[in-house]
Amino acid sequence: MPWKEMSPVNLRMRLVLDAIEGPLNMSELAEQHGISRKTAYKWLGRVADGGPAALEDRSHAARWVANRTPKHIEDLVVALRGQHATWGPKKLLYSIRRHHPGLQLPSRSTVAEILKRHDLIEVKRRSRREGHPGRPSTEP
Repeated sequence: MPWKEMSPVNLRMRLVLDAIEGPLNMSELAEQHGISRKTAYKWLGRVADGGPAALEDRSHAARWVANRTPKHIEDLVVALRGQHATWGPKKLLYSIRRHHPGLQLPSRSTVAEILKRHDLIEVKRRSRREGHPGRPSTEP
């Protein structure tokens, strides 16, 4: 007899149906389904709040980034780069510091990432060489 594979959503729905129609208390029900009581209560609460569709997996991605560069600073960097197409992150930061001394600015690498994100600089790939200019050669 082949194995029966069930999606997590169907397993969660089975738990909810067993909770509604079964004589088991929550501890027994959770043990029968191989989950904790807390998880069982979580699934029941989700169904109560949002119906069966609430049993779908949810994203674990962050909803916001705590240390993201503020939009007005990013816009300032992009606008200045639009005026001076040959300037890199170091020169852009220097100019912004001179004209806006009170702003808290990101690091040079963050400015480079902003420029990459807006396709304002070309990302160059390093070529693989045998030696490295900063390291002494191991050959005799």
